Amino acid sequence: MDDHIVAIDLKFYDKEKEIDKEIEKLKHEIREKLNDFDKRLKRLLKQELSNMRLHFSFETI
Repeated sequence: MDDHIVAIDLKFYDKEKEIDKEIEKLKHEIREKLNDFDKRLKRLLKQELSNMRLHFSFETI
């Protein structure tokens, strides 16, 4: 009986480790995607600000 319980505990421990690895992998992927999104957003904002300045310059002339 005790051997059976130990085997089940080890099985769950292995599954838990597998899940932890998958969670870490997903966290890494999410961080990468957020960084990419952040970079694109900053680039677009800079571009938009540049366009606004250019538009403002033409209006003031």
